[in-house]
Parts: sequence; structure tokens; C-alpha cells
Amino acid sequence: MIPSDYSTLQLMEVQLNALFVLDSEARLQAINEPGTPPAPRFFMGRTSSGHLWRVRYDLPVEVIDQLDQLCRAEPDRSLLTSQPQQYQAIRGVIADHAPIVSEERGPAYWLPTVSRVSQHVALLSEAQAQLVQDTFPWLVSWLANPANGPVAAVIEHGQAVSVCFCSRITQQAAEAGVETLPAFRGKGHATAAVAAWAAAIQQSRRIALYSTAWENHASQSIARKLGAVLYGEDWSIT
Repeated sequence: MIPSDYSTLQLMEVQLNALFVLDSEARLQAINEPGTPPAPRFFMGRTSSGHLWRVRYDLPVEVIDQLDQLCRAEPDRSLLTSQPQQYQAIRGVIADHAPIVSEERGPAYWLPTVSRVSQHVALLSEAQAQLVQDTFPWLVSWLANPANGPVAAVIEHGQAVSVCFCSRITQQAAEAGVETLPAFRGKGHATAAVAAWAAAIQQSRRIALYSTAWENHASQSIARKLGAVLYGEDWSIT
């Protein structure tokens, strides 16, 4: 199945299940990445065909009920780039429970089929760990576990200078994570790495997802260059 078979709300559910580990009551337990760090207290995925929201498993029942009522009142067709209509009320309930530590809002995209990949990009295996040893040393152990998914890298002078990896991965989808050395930014390397990563993910019969923050214009530029399709907004509060 390809993303055109999904509604925007279904795509958001696919992403939600990639982003987080949920318990039997569909509450947030942890972030779906190595080490399973703590989940945010609240997540809402907004789309033109409806919204999904989840709360962390340890919130009091009365807080969960308040958030549920506010989320149900959020209009379906509100402009994604604008604050949710219930923004202040939802933040107020969470802040009353405990001070807000962090908050993120940003666009969620899926990447269409990638047919051309730059010859300067390589898909790395454990045998090529030396290419990231000096520039992205954390990837050495990452590459040792195939379950982490494909890693695409732009190579210059025998070293990886930009990499794209699976920041989240499930059987259905994978979410892109991108890092580029400061001296090599603004040269199209990140776009090339994401394109190669997306092609590998699509070959594995998964949906390639890409999300960022509204204020991260460089990351949104990568999405535009790749023809990424905006399907929703991610909003999380910790």
C-alpha cells in the first residue's frame, strides 16, 4: 500500500505509532527510539480530515478528561500553520498539572517515490563504519544493528559529511533523521542523503516520513526540494 491509499488521518496514525510506544490503553509510554526516553505528556496530530491525540500514561484522570474534551472541540479544518483553536486552553491544563518543560509544533510530510539518487550518496553497512568514525561516531554502533534501518551518507574525502537515518522505524513506516556537518550545509547534501534514504525505505515497502519544526526553514526547504507532501501537523508538550 502506498500513501495515496491513506487518508491524512490514517497517515497521522501511522506516524503516531512510529513516534511513540503506546500501552494497551493507547497512552504514551515512551519515545520509540533506542533507550526509550520518556514520552511527552501530550501529543496532537492535526490533519484536514481530523485529529489524533494521545496523553502520557501517568497523567491524572481529571487532566486526561479535560484534555480529551478540549481536543474533541478542536475544528477539523483549521489552518495547520496557525495555532490550534484550543491552543491556550490545552496548554493551560497541562501547565496547571506541572510546568511545561518543552513544546514543539511543526509540519508532517510523507515523501513520494524517489526514482533518482545522487551517485555521491552511499547506503552504509557495518563494514563501512570507518566512513562515520570521525564525523558521526555515534553511528558506528548504530550500523551494527540492522534493525535500525538504512543509513544514507554523502561522502567527501573519504568521510561522511551528511547522513540520513531512521529516527523512528516500524513495519509500516520510518521517520527521517538528518545531520550535516556545519561546514557542508547549504550545498544540497542533506537533500541528497534524505532522497537516498527514502528510496531505501520505499524499497522495504515502508512509508517514508519527514517532519520538522515550523521555525526550521532549512529543513522545510529540503522537504520542498523532494516534493514532500504535507499531510498534518505534529504538536507535543512535555
